[in-house]
Amino acid sequence: MSRTARTWAWLLAIAPALALTAPSSSAAASTGEYLSAEVVQVATDTGLGEHAEGAGHEHADDIATFLDTGDGELKSVDHPRVEALPSGTDVVVRVADADAEELDVLSVSHVAAASDGPAAGTVPNAAPHTVRIAMAVPAGATQDAQPFTEEQVKGALAEASAYWSSQTGGAITFTATTTVPWYQSQNTCANYSGMWREAAGKTGYNRGANDHLVVVVPASAYHDKQCDAYGKGEIGFSPSVGGMLYVTDLEPSLWAHELGHNLSLSHANAVYHPTLSDIAYSGGYSGGQWVPYGDLFDVMSYSGPTIGRGNVGVAGQDKLGLQPGGIQTVTQSGTYSLKALPVASDGGTYGLEVVDGGISYYVELRGDSAGDALAASDWRRPVKGVRVTKRDLTDGGSVVLDGSPTGSPSDADWVVPKDSTLTSASGRLRVKTISYDGAAASVQITLAATAPAAPTGVTATSSGSGAATVSWTPGAANGGTTTEHTVTPYVDGTPLTGKAQVVTAPATTASFTGLADGTTHTFRVKAKNEAGYGAESDASAPLLVAGVPAAPTGVTASLTGAVATVTWQAAAGNGSAVTGYTVTPAEDGAAQPARTVTGTSTEFTLTRSGSYTFTVSATNTKGTGLASAPSASVNYTVPVATPSPTTPVSPPAPEPTATPKPTATPKPTATPKPTATPKPTRTSTPEPTTTATPKPGSPVRNADGSTTYAGVGGRPAVVTGAIQGAYDATGAAAGRIGLPDGEEFPVRDGGRVQRFEDGLIYWTPATGAHVVTGAVRELYAGKGWENSGLGYPTSGEIRIKDGGVVQRFQGGLVYWTAGTGAHEVKGAIGELYAGEGWENSGLGYPTSGEIRIKDGGVVQRYQGGLVYWTAGTGAHEVKGAIGDRYAALGWENSPLGYPVSAEHPVPGGVRQDYQRGSMTWESATGRVTVS
Repeated sequence: MSRTARTWAWLLAIAPALALTAPSSSAAASTGEYLSAEVVQVATDTGLGEHAEGAGHEHADDIATFLDTGDGELKSVDHPRVEALPSGTDVVVRVADADAEELDVLSVSHVAAASDGPAAGTVPNAAPHTVRIAMAVPAGATQDAQPFTEEQVKGALAEASAYWSSQTGGAITFTATTTVPWYQSQNTCANYSGMWREAAGKTGYNRGANDHLVVVVPASAYHDKQCDAYGKGEIGFSPSVGGMLYVTDLEPSLWAHELGHNLSLSHANAVYHPTLSDIAYSGGYSGGQWVPYGDLFDVMSYSGPTIGRGNVGVAGQDKLGLQPGGIQTVTQSGTYSLKALPVASDGGTYGLEVVDGGISYYVELRGDSAGDALAASDWRRPVKGVRVTKRDLTDGGSVVLDGSPTGSPSDADWVVPKDSTLTSASGRLRVKTISYDGAAASVQITLAATAPAAPTGVTATSSGSGAATVSWTPGAANGGTTTEHTVTPYVDGTPLTGKAQVVTAPATTASFTGLADGTTHTFRVKAKNEAGYGAESDASAPLLVAGVPAAPTGVTASLTGAVATVTWQAAAGNGSAVTGYTVTPAEDGAAQPARTVTGTSTEFTLTRSGSYTFTVSATNTKGTGLASAPSASVNYTVPVATPSPTTPVSPPAPEPTATPKPTATPKPTATPKPTATPKPTRTSTPEPTTTATPKPGSPVRNADGSTTYAGVGGRPAVVTGAIQGAYDATGAAAGRIGLPDGEEFPVRDGGRVQRFEDGLIYWTPATGAHVVTGAVRELYAGKGWENSGLGYPTSGEIRIKDGGVVQRFQGGLVYWTAGTGAHEVKGAIGELYAGEGWENSGLGYPTSGEIRIKDGGVVQRYQGGLVYWTAGTGAHEVKGAIGDRYAALGWENSPLGYPVSAEHPVPGGVRQDYQRGSMTWESATGRVTVS
């Protein structure tokens, strides 16, 4: 499936959710329009001034982010969440103006990973990649004095094709299928998206698998600064998706470099430090100097007649996944052999991959192959030998580490010398060169254990008076074997070291006794391996240590007439206050229905003769405790009336059997009756005889089409017009809203409403007639009927998943399920809910309305999380492990304040930003960290 086709198919899949976007309300609705697009990353490769002869062109690192809306036009964006997404990611964004060249992104939703093309690591089809070439003079630029010829252009492509064939065992080659000769473009180089779109129209390019568009631009356009880039190319998300690029030179290494971007590769960089070979990445390489394009051997480095012609490094080959058999994954210490690059599919090992702290490190040998030998001849003299690179979190490419650090960026010797060792930033990985020559090398890999990672998911539950049970998930052993965990209780931030427990692995629970009842505790866990103890975990959620209450004592029962009075002594709460008592009578030993009270006495009116005892049990937040001992028994006999012998006793008159009244749904008292609009004064014209009061259950159809019913209480009521149509659709008098309860009457804005036994029907010219009934009606009444922010209904109830219903109103929606009740959704929170997919999203159904909280904010609860809104931060969802941590910190009252972003991917996990910090969930450990 092409990129465009896939994007629209995905959009259609979410279209129902987008179509149901609720109207805005007092919760500050936002403006904008929704746009479906695909993320495209474009690498700009720009010369940095004059160089020594033969230096080649250097590049300034500049990766720009665009959105492809499916019409071939790339629209630039400047939004941190979009910029963090890889090429090929499908998104729905809300933008201020969809027609703008640079999109102002207001919010991002429906992030979906790329779904067509082979997955990363899949060997692509060996069929040649096709290339469509267009030769264009950008607007404002002039043609070279000696323009490139078609033969020269095809020759440059042929050399780039031969290069990639040599690197992939013939799996990837490039063949020109169309060449459009020189033409004057209507677009400047600055509008390269427009230049690409124009060239696509001339060459028939339409984004397909293994298909590329190359726009050739005169060299003078770059040298005269009409074009800011020596070359520019889209970064694909797999080797088979194709892409677009432009070049301003015939240098084959430039063509190979830009095509490498299309194949999914980013840049080959370097990092320098005066004393360290490796620096941990934390938003940058602190204390070191990061040099973009600094790995002079790699094709994804600079471009020139010497550099840029070396082999693709092991990091790039691993990302392409073209010859996975040539790269060995190392998981244990040992001595390993490897051959010099390029990687081949001959069963040999050409590179090693070692994962340390979630980062892939690569060991490779730059030897005597023609490409690496040519690169080594460059005037900067990069040194051949055993080298270590790692995945670069700066731009997704690779970074070469310095095996003999000097801190100088002019030092092109990254080799790990013979008998020397390179140590990773964590200290866990050590790479020692044993021997090497131009064809092969032997290296020793040592994976030293480091202290274990902190356990995660620490939970504590009360298991009785003074007792608690703690459980956790072990953290990573970091190359060692976890032997034990120490669990420490805390009170008010102070560790109770005397009560800490050491638990032998692999057990992951600990039981505590002797804790102080009525005291809130938290618990932290740390692990130990050969390297010692690691860091403590985050604290568990606070736990009030308490048991269920003790059994009440001193239960007594006394009898006055038919009333038994039961009293008892208050029960000990065992750390948690007693919230109520359950009193259970027993009649002749058989338990009778119990009663729950809050005090320490209650009364029972006895109706049958028998011997009665009473037991009492107490309840607190931990549950219900044991029942007391039974009270002493009280004996009750129903008295028998004896008639006077001198006065005949008349048989008692039977009490009238009351006819039970129907249980009526409360009428909407909140709707004022119209006092300002008097009913029309009837004239002396006789009313039609057909409006005579009908018999109950016998509606009369009137001459004007209306129907007169014997309504509630037998009062006649006329149902007419659109309200009659809606009423008939419910089944009329035999339907779900029963008989009419009076005539229709006017309400605001020209509307009409008529009450019925179990509902109302509203009508306005703009909304039509709709029934409001049941729990939705009760909520609507509580809000103020049509005078509320909901306004008039615009639909009837719509049945949705899990037995739920939803009803639309002018100012929002009302959801109901048996488990959640009826709740309103509106405004900016409603827009976010719509963007997530309504009730079909991870949020599920709302379980509350909007709740007003500090600083003018609101929060609304859902089955799967919460949504916060303030005027300054907008609406954002809080859920999952990050939501659990936010709760433990105190929600919006915590030091973090309100959320200011949704969850968004970062290297190694997911982050959510807040007013005064952020929280990051680590995918490798499940741990949530606060920063």
